[in-house]
Order: sequence, then structure tokens, then C-alpha cells
Amino acid sequence: MKAYGNSFSIIRNNYLYEIPFFQRRYVWEEENWKELLESLSDPNDCPFLGSIILKKNKDVSGDLFWTVIDGQQRLTTLSILMRACYDELATIQNSERFHSEDEDEDPWGDEVRIPFLDTTRIKDANGDKHTKIRHSRIDHIDFEKVMSGFFKDTYDDETINHSSKIIRCYCFFRRSLKSMGMETVLVIWNYLTKKVEEYDEYGKYLVIIELGNKENEQAIFDTINTAGVRLTCSDTIKNSIFQCYIDLLRKAGRSDDSSIKKATDLYDLQWDSVFSSSQESIAYWNRSRQVGRLYRDNIEILLHCIAVIKGFFDPAEKKMSDLPQCYKDYISDLSCPELEAFIKEINTYAKLYQDNFEEIDSEALYCYDTEQYLSRIMHIVDVLEISTFLPYILYLLFEKEQNPQTDVKERFLALERYLILHAICGETTKNYNKECLQLIKGTSIDTLLAGCENINSDRYEYGLRHMNSNKLATLLLFWVELYKRSVSNADLKKLSYAFTLEHIMPQKWEQYWSIQTLPVYAENGELEENEEVAKRIRSDAIYQIGNMTLLTGKLNTSLRNYDFTRKVNGEGRKKGMKELADCMITREIIELPAWKESAIIDRTVALSSIISQIWGLSFA
Repeated sequence: MKAYGNSFSIIRNNYLYEIPFFQRRYVWEEENWKELLESLSDPNDCPFLGSIILKKNKDVSGDLFWTVIDGQQRLTTLSILMRACYDELATIQNSERFHSEDEDEDPWGDEVRIPFLDTTRIKDANGDKHTKIRHSRIDHIDFEKVMSGFFKDTYDDETINHSSKIIRCYCFFRRSLKSMGMETVLVIWNYLTKKVEEYDEYGKYLVIIELGNKENEQAIFDTINTAGVRLTCSDTIKNSIFQCYIDLLRKAGRSDDSSIKKATDLYDLQWDSVFSSSQESIAYWNRSRQVGRLYRDNIEILLHCIAVIKGFFDPAEKKMSDLPQCYKDYISDLSCPELEAFIKEINTYAKLYQDNFEEIDSEALYCYDTEQYLSRIMHIVDVLEISTFLPYILYLLFEKEQNPQTDVKERFLALERYLILHAICGETTKNYNKECLQLIKGTSIDTLLAGCENINSDRYEYGLRHMNSNKLATLLLFWVELYKRSVSNADLKKLSYAFTLEHIMPQKWEQYWSIQTLPVYAENGELEENEEVAKRIRSDAIYQIGNMTLLTGKLNTSLRNYDFTRKVNGEGRKKGMKELADCMITREIIELPAWKESAIIDRTVALSSIISQIWGLSFA
């Protein structure tokens, strides 16, 4: 990697700058254009404009070119501004010679340093000239029109209101430059065209970062964290896949136009149709989901899952920033038909992901039904924030998609059991990445469980009697409620996940639940007379799952700590548990005359039995 300060005079170098063909569109707005114009209008104070990350590449003929990794917005805008300055200066001078591509002399001498067309164009092997910046598929035509002078005499209101931001940008600059006058336009022109060494003091308003062909642009971008449109793993992967496809078509003897058309058709059919088919679809794939301690877009999670399933990304050994390089390495060994098949496979995985990988929705309804195994496992994964097994879940869905006769139900239920046992027993999750890969390769859940030292009956009972995780307690009680509604044939069997966890005997028990007010009895039924032991028993009882229930809303802060009777009935306008007791498991409690350790212990035992039935838990 090489980084150095420079001006926009890099455009004078005899290189092609390629914005990846399938890169996202140009997005800068008038606010950005205005800020840039103001920044370049002062001859004594040219500010820092950011960085441009370039990666060195070779085309099929071996010629070097630069791929624009980051800085598309700056590079595009500065090019358009340069064209606008050129056209405005030509209008001021009213010189046909100034617009002549073949003119050797610069009609403005030292004031306008170099002819525009010689600066912004490059010759190919056939001697034909092309714009040095080869833009993306979406903006290519509009950019070429602007840079070739198509709008030099037309930047009226109708053109300004054009849907293309590329064209609107040019029109904004022309109208703005017209109001500034020749002297200011020349200042901007010189900032854009002067080489750094031609400046006395200013000029290094860009940082150019050059990467070698083998360097990991994703990792470098994430480290630098430049401003502007974020370079995501998915952008890099998408560009690599379809650029590789174009290169394979070219190597097979297709012309550039034919290769690009075939790649574009495949892109539209297999990629764009699922990831950008509507605003809702775009929003879904850009939506973030928590992955460990970080948040990742859905499309990045999908591509990560596919790489794990296909076996070319080991999450235990690699970081997310390594994902694009892993994709590049994988597709580099594929033939053209194999790459086509892989792109279609991504399409299938994406549809399965979008149809099934929904985050917790407060309006979503759940019921206890083992046939609804997919919604249940996704609910558990989301609540417990376990993203590690998403590749395995997607793998099972793909297996079912390819062969509808495949029975995946038992494997989903087994995964549920595995995750619930880990959570209750406090077993380590550090091996989840490794275990996910083992499951994809065919290892059974029972085999994995056999290697878990801390999953046993003692740890299970201990976990339920020391329930320090509110999210786990809420999850377990929610499914206990659904189970009880199912077996009792209640009228309402479906519920949304919108409950508040409440400790019946409060966590702050000293004032209204003191051992003097409510004596403590040991498990053998005898009064505990040792004050320290009694306090410990009461404090421990607070965190048994038997002391927890679900309410439809939060209790008033002060009411939460009241004695049992007032907590149930409420006080004045303060709603008690009775008014928030829509759950069967809560209504059972509010009918009791009192609440103490013996009731908590009995309820913990009862809940333990139901939880074991729900998830088929058994211990040797």
C-alpha cells in the first residue's frame, strides 16, 4: 500500500480509472456539490477533500488500470466540475478553437494550463479515445454524455430536473460557475488541473491510497473508515463476481460489448431481481442485524452464510473483512458455467433467507406447534442473539428446497434443544463457529452434546434456580405460556412476543419483604432463625425462574417493591399485576393468598418439568 497527498491532477496520468461496473449509483446531492464548489473557490485556502482508494489491476490483454475502491463520489464530482469549468470558460471566451479536440495549442496559454480533452481521455489499443474514468453500469451513459460535452449548451430548468444526479450535478455547476465570473472559474480550473509540484503552498487536497493487486481492500477500507457511501463486503463481492464473469467471457473470445451485455443480463435476472427489485427489498437487505457485538446488513450475513456452507470461509479462522477475498479466491478457480451456476445458487439462498430470516416483530404471532419449527428456532436465535448457527439453518432450508422430501424438522428441533440447554446450563458458546461447520458436514446434535461437560441435570437445575438473564427467562416463560395454552385447549393459542418480565418477590425486597415481616423457612419446612442464612435464602429465591412471570406492561416503580397483596391489587391509579395478567402463568399466581420461598420452589419444579417437555430435555 502506498499513500500520498495529491491534487486532482492524477487525471492527467495515462491510466484508466474504472469504477466497478456493478457498483452502486452516484448519490451526491446539491448540498455536497455546493460545499465542494465553495471549498475550491478560495485561491488561498484549499481544504482537504478526502481520500481515494485505488487498486492496481490488469485487463485480459495485460494492460494496467486502476479500480476505484473508494472515492467514486469525489472522483465523479471533480470530473464533472472540471468539464463544467471547461465549458464555462469556453463560453466566456466564445472560442471554437477552445473546444477543438485536435488543437495542439492551448488558446489561453498559461491561464488555462492544458486542453481538457487530452486530459480526460485515453487511447485504447486501436487508437480510439475513451473517457479515462470508466463509470458503473447505472451511470455510464449519463457520465459519458456529460464528459463528452452533450449538455454544454443545454443546462436549462428541464435538464436540471433530470432524474440522473450525474446530469443534475453538471447543470448545477454550470449555473453556479456562470454567476461566479471568469476569475473564480479560473481559480477552480487551476485547482483541478495543476500538478502538486506547480503549487507554492497548497494543492494536496486529496489523499491517494494505492493498493497492490493482492492487498485486501475491504480490511484496509474498514481500517481507514473514510467518509461517504460505506464500502460493504457485499459491494466488493458483487463486483468481484461479475467482473470475473466478464473476464471469463472475454477470455472465451467474446467481444467487450457482448461480454458486458451477457453479464448485465445475468445480473438483472439473478442478482438485481432479488436484491433490488423494490424499495422494500432494498431496505430489507440493507437492514442491520446484530452479529455478536457488531451489526451487519442482511446481505452481508447472507453472503457470509453461503461462504460457510460452501466451505471456503471458516468463521473461527477468518474475520468478516476477509470475506471478499475468500470469495475472490473461490471464484478464481471456477469455469464460466460453474460461475453462472454459483450466481444462480446465491439467488436461491437469497430468496430462502428473505422469506424466512425475519427479525422479531412485535406483531408476529407464535403458537406451540412442532410443525412451526422454523418460526420457533428463528425466534430463539433472535432473542438469544445467536447468529452463529444461521448458516446451518440456511443450509437446512436449501436442502429442503432442493429436495422437498427431505425431513429437516428433527434437525431443527434438535438445534433448539441444543441452544436452550447451552443457555440454561451456562455451557460455553466459544465453539459455536466450529460446531456450526460440523453440523453442516453431517455431525449430529447428539454427538455435539456428548462433548459438553457442563450440560447435565445438576447444571440444568442450577441454571433454573439462578436465572440471571432476563432475556432467557422471558423466552422460557413465553414458550411455557404457549405450551399451557396448547394443552389446555385455550381459545387464544397465538401470542405476540410483547411481555414484560416481573420478579414477583422483588429484587429490592428489604423494605416490604423483610425477614421480620415475612419469616423465611428452609427447604425442610423449619423456620430459619439464623438471620444471615435467612437473608441468603431470600436473596437466592429472587432469581429462581419460579419467582418470575410475564405481564402485559410494566408495574409502577414503587409498586414493584410492595408486599404481595398490594403488588397484585395495585394502589389507587397504580395498576397491579391483576390488571396486567393476561397470561395463564400469571393468573395462577394472583389467585394465591401469599407468596414465599416454598411457593417459589414448587413453581420452579413445575416450570422445570414443562420446559423439559417443550424441548425434549433428558439427561443420562
